[in-house]
This record gives sequence, C-alpha cells and structure tokens, in this order.
Amino acid sequence: MTTKVLVCDDDAINLEVVLVLLQNDHEVVAVESGEACLAKFSEFQPDVLLLDIMMPGLDGYETCRRILAAADGTPPQIIFVSARTSTDERVAGYTAGADDYISKPFDHEELRAKIRIHARLRRAILDLEQANRKVEAHSNDLERLVTERTAELLAAKTRLEDLARELAASNVELAQQTRLDSLTKLLSRTAWVEIADREHERSKRFDHVYGIMMIDVDHFKAFNDSQGHQAGDQCLRRVAECITNVCRTTEFVGRYGGEEFVVLVPETNLDGVRVLAERVRAVIEELNIPHPASSTIDRVTVSIGVTCGASNSWEDLLEEADAVLYTAKNGGRNRVCAVQSTEVVTH
Repeated sequence: MTTKVLVCDDDAINLEVVLVLLQNDHEVVAVESGEACLAKFSEFQPDVLLLDIMMPGLDGYETCRRILAAADGTPPQIIFVSARTSTDERVAGYTAGADDYISKPFDHEELRAKIRIHARLRRAILDLEQANRKVEAHSNDLERLVTERTAELLAAKTRLEDLARELAASNVELAQQTRLDSLTKLLSRTAWVEIADREHERSKRFDHVYGIMMIDVDHFKAFNDSQGHQAGDQCLRRVAECITNVCRTTEFVGRYGGEEFVVLVPETNLDGVRVLAERVRAVIEELNIPHPASSTIDRVTVSIGVTCGASNSWEDLLEEADAVLYTAKNGGRNRVCAVQSTEVVTH
C-alpha cells in the first residue's frame, strides 16, 4: 500500500529535496504554511506528516495541535523536521503531539528510514483498530445473540411455568372431581371411604365412638319413571343440599350410589346421631317435592338407618346402618331406625 506523505515547510528548497527523496516510493504532497497544511490535510488524509516548526503565521506546534484536533479517526504519524534541536524544543514538539523529531539538516537515509518506520506503525495502528472494530462487531453480535437466546429461554421458561401451573390446576381440578360426586357435589364414594378409614383409625386411637347414617330416597325409581331422569337428578341435588345444610362441616356427607347417601358423624353417641338423622328426614320432607307415584306419601321422603359404636371396622357399622335402613323401609318409610350393638330403636 502506498504511503501518503504531507510535507509542510516554508523553505522551498527543503520541500524540493524532500519531494525528490520520497516521490518514487510514496505519494507526496507539499505545502508551504501551517494554514495550507490544515486546508490540505482533510482532503489528502496523509499517513505521515513532515512538519517544520519555524513558519510564518501558524508555527509547527500550533499546526500540530490543530491537525490532531481536526483528525477524523486515527491521526497521521507526525514528524517534526526542524533546525531547533534543543531538549526544550524537542519536548515542546512531543508535548504538542508529535511522534518523532528529525534535526535539520537531515540525513536522507534517516528520513527515508523514519518514513518507512512510521508508515508501518500507522498501518499497524489502523490494522489494530480494524481488528478491534471486528471484535467489537462480533462482541455486539454475540451480545445480541446472547440477549436473543436469553429472551427465548425466558419465554420458554415462562411457557413452561404457565403449562406447569395449568397442569397443577388441572390435577387439582381432576383430583377434586374424583373426590366429589359430579351430580350432587357431595363426597364421592371413594373419597368417603378414605375418610371413613381415617376416622375409624382415629376413633380407635382416642377411644371414641362414631356414628354412620345410611339415607335412601323413598320410591325413587317410581319418581324417576314418572317424572323423568332430569327431574330425578334435580331431586337428588336438592336432597344432597338439604343433608349438607343440616350437617356440620365436621360431619362427612357422601353419595354412596344411586339414591343412597351416607354420613359419618365423628365422636357422637347413638342419641346424637339419631337426632341429627331425624332433622335430616324432617327437612327433606319439608321440601315438599311432589311425588305422585309414591305409594306412601305424595311428596319425596327418605328412610334413614343409623348406627353408632367402635366396631372392628367402619364396614361393620355401615352394614348395620344398611340393615336398619331396610327396617325403616319395611316399617313404612319416611322414618329413622337406629341400632347400637343388637338393639333396634324406631321413631
């Protein structure tokens, strides 16, 4: 690559000598004043500037400072060529921004050598700057890529978190659905059995009795056949709501199957469970749901079997409650029958 050299000297002879020495190897432009040097600098954009110090108008020091201030990007390599050779003057030149200093009268080979050295130095600086720009560009690309990938990862993480929340909510809903009867929203049979297992073990640990109520809607098949299944479903929902409203939150109400409902009453003796069962029976009768197909009464009623104790298992108590439920049905329906051990009490 051809080195561009700008020479500024008010001595025409010096300019001619420099032109002869350098023009075969470099692209050389010569000017005779600091003002002309400033004017030419922007247009020519030299690699190396040979600058005299003692000039009319702008001297070399001021011209050097203005060149450095006006340089767009990397300034040229500036070499003072002057007859002023004292240490103070050299220091002043370097302070103004010069890169090198050649004394007049100069040695021709020294001048050529220094031009070559500073030309290589200038190219090295430019190459380094270009490399730095590439590195910076790559760094910016990498940073942008990292930013984009980070944003994608964050978006993916957010999507996964959303999906996880949806899955958790779905699992909760599914678990809730499996624990609740879809029609009546009471405990499902499976969920009620789990609670019965737990409450039975608790009653054994603390030596407490508990009660079970088995509830059956009287003549429900006849109701369904005469009123239709939609009315039958509505009837079961209203009966379930009544049972729930009468029972406390500490008592566990479930749909055991079809028109049968079960209630587990913790830490309560037979009289307490029987009173609760009678309230359930009465409230359901007071609903006054018409039942034209009933052979016993013109409204929907329930029969309830009640038992209480601390048997070997809750299944034993449930079997006893089911047995006295049929006693209630055989006794005319719309009534509560209770049993403790082998004693049957009817109301």
